[in-house]
Amino acid sequence: ILRKQHQTIKGLFGLLLLKMGRKDKEKEKEEKKDKKGTIRGSKKKGKTVGPTPEELAQQEAERIRAEAEEKKRREEVEARRREEEKKRQEEEKQRQEEEAALAAKRAKEVGLSEQDLAFEIQALESFKLDDPALVDPHRQFPPAVYSSYDELQKFARDLNLNVQLPEIVLMGAQGHGKSSVLEALLGSALGNVGFGGCTKRPIIFRLRNNPAYPDAPHIVLKRDSILPKFDRDVQVKPTQLAELLEARNVEADVPVVVQYEHAGTLDMILVDTPGLVKSTQKDDLRYQAIRKTVTDWIRPSHRTILAVEEAADLTELEMKNMVKRLDPEFARTVFVLSKFHEQLDKFTNTRAVNRYLQGTGPEATTFFVTLPNAQVRAKFGKTPADFQKKVWQYAQRDLQDLEALTYDKKYADTIGANRLRHHLQQQAWKQYQNLTPTILKALRKRKADAAAQLSVVQKELEDLSCSSFRQIATKYSVDFLQVIRKLLDGTSEGNPAVTGQTLEEEKKDHGDAEWYTASGAALKFEPGDEKWKVPYWNNRIYGGQQFERMLCEFKTVVEHTEFPALSMDQIATAAGYGRLNNVPDFGWAASDLAQQIARESLSPLIDQVTSRAVYIMGRLVDITQLILESRRRNSPEVVLGSGGLSEDSVANAAQYQYFTYYIKSLYTDFIERTAKEVQAKCMDEFHSTATIHWGLTAFNDKIRIPTGAEDEDTAHAVSTLSLAIFEGLRSRICKNVLLKFYNFFFVPIKTDLWNHIHTGVTTMDDKTLEQRFEIPATRTRLEARIAELSKIIESTTAQESQFRVAANGFCHSSSIDVDDIPSAAASS
Repeated sequence: ILRKQHQTIKGLFGLLLLKMGRKDKEKEKEEKKDKKGTIRGSKKKGKTVGPTPEELAQQEAERIRAEAEEKKRREEVEARRREEEKKRQEEEKQRQEEEAALAAKRAKEVGLSEQDLAFEIQALESFKLDDPALVDPHRQFPPAVYSSYDELQKFARDLNLNVQLPEIVLMGAQGHGKSSVLEALLGSALGNVGFGGCTKRPIIFRLRNNPAYPDAPHIVLKRDSILPKFDRDVQVKPTQLAELLEARNVEADVPVVVQYEHAGTLDMILVDTPGLVKSTQKDDLRYQAIRKTVTDWIRPSHRTILAVEEAADLTELEMKNMVKRLDPEFARTVFVLSKFHEQLDKFTNTRAVNRYLQGTGPEATTFFVTLPNAQVRAKFGKTPADFQKKVWQYAQRDLQDLEALTYDKKYADTIGANRLRHHLQQQAWKQYQNLTPTILKALRKRKADAAAQLSVVQKELEDLSCSSFRQIATKYSVDFLQVIRKLLDGTSEGNPAVTGQTLEEEKKDHGDAEWYTASGAALKFEPGDEKWKVPYWNNRIYGGQQFERMLCEFKTVVEHTEFPALSMDQIATAAGYGRLNNVPDFGWAASDLAQQIARESLSPLIDQVTSRAVYIMGRLVDITQLILESRRRNSPEVVLGSGGLSEDSVANAAQYQYFTYYIKSLYTDFIERTAKEVQAKCMDEFHSTATIHWGLTAFNDKIRIPTGAEDEDTAHAVSTLSLAIFEGLRSRICKNVLLKFYNFFFVPIKTDLWNHIHTGVTTMDDKTLEQRFEIPATRTRLEARIAELSKIIESTTAQESQFRVAANGFCHSSSIDVDDIPSAAASS
């Protein structure tokens, strides 16, 4: 019924639209006919004509096609929706199955009944441990080894040796016992150290040998750099650690740091990484983030990888493929198969168990461990001794079951967490054992260096006299002048990228950022503009090249100095009363005006170029001292450590500040005096009015001197003549100033400076020399240095004997004498 009603309404609606369309068409036709003014059109006005059969058929076909396309689209949308729903249901089902499996696994682990728990504890207690010290991780070595190790660490710190600590990174999937393995390595039941099985950030345990804590470990939770409320270090008890770690469990790459100190441990680092999770989607961001974090931690080649995975079929192990990408030969990887007892129950014959105990292959190291479950840990984990005993008993139970299967006993060393801990500690012990020759070599080198320096200092004290210091002063002055000459000629030894200056930096440091006229107005100057043509304006240079750039800049500024407009007052004053109508008066007026304007415009520029020249040359002192110091540091005596040119050596003249200041003052005085002389010579270029007028009338053959008869505009005539005279003066003054600065300033620095400084050094009397080199203070310093070096030699001799005792004590567990260590290290 609804369908029929819908069709009826649809038909009526279609007829209505059709009728409206007919009316619109008819109206349009009538309008066209009215415009044409035809009678035929007006007679047919109001007549209705229906669609043709072809039009109706076409409309029906379009309607049917549109309905078919709409139906097809709806079917495709529905199919996609059903496919996505099916995929979602499958993923949800898989997730539920994984959660159920994990829950079942945990329930199996912690859900033992009281009767089963009592039976398991009874089975474990059948293994008697006579000496708890045998399983104590803090008694892995004799006490003398730990005390000797502490002494070796002190030697390493005193010698500033960079000791690479052993680093062990634990990795594995969530729920596979990674945190339990960490507890077994530490020897204490710390609770859920891995953030309750859901680690979001790495945890670093810094194990440190500290004789101050022989009994209980001293645990400090370091400040957290990403959580403001944990902005300080906190000392905690082992039972409090899990709760405090849980409070810092946030998504972050920055690790939580725990410092673990005990007298019975070697320095090493344990890193607990976030547990790997499974993902059914390739774009799972959390899955990718965790894998990246773990990969970044195990990537460095100096770290040992501890890959923890639940014991299962060897073909189903996942950690091997992940580790192989970064450690193809498994040279630094130890595989740990946890919950081994559950897998052990599946074996029925010797061949099967031995094949499984081969592990991941002969190229990889594999351990098989069974650790206390949550119930056993809660009952016996209150004290480290009870916890360690249970860890040992679980291993003994696994060995007993393997004995029943008559396994190959060569795999006995791979069963149990105690064997794993022993293996890792032995690796750390060997790493520190190989460090022993390095410490001994550094200790002997310190003694040899002290003896060599003592010999040099004693000779310096014996030769301490005015004659020796006079030789030092002469050598330093010669080196100083040679470097100055080299900087003027051109060299990159002074590191221009650091000590050089661009044009802007030079003007800024000097203090004159602009060129100024006599009135104080700044001249517009654009060094980057092509028309100014200042070379190397944007490059860092020094010395002779910087001086040449400054002269080019001066030349450009002078050439762009313009002649100002003259007033009638200036012209009348220059010409004088009654002289405006004869020829000589025009020349005199123009000469006087040109001379005055040239002096006012160019004299300040000469003052500025003089000041800049003194500044540029003055910088060379500091650059020279840097070059001399660099040469001293790179000299063979310093590189080879012979002590001949060490920083506190008597031969190092740079340490005598009074003497180096004297050399600098001699250089500065010469530069300033020479600059004043050349400035005075440059001012001679400003000739008097009479001289300019005489030259204009006597030697002029180019400039036309106007007369009153030829040019009635006296002001224009004088201005034109003044401009011509000014341009000639400007060109001559610019050229001569450049020549004088080069000839009377730059050249004397390369020639006369040598005699000036050399004379100042060689003419010093003994008293002045003794004051500038502080000879009494130098003698006192050398005597104190001799006493210091003698004490170092004496102490290193005693330390070498103490070191041999400590090294032998550290190597006691393997019966290796300290003298045999170098050959053992070389063979390894």
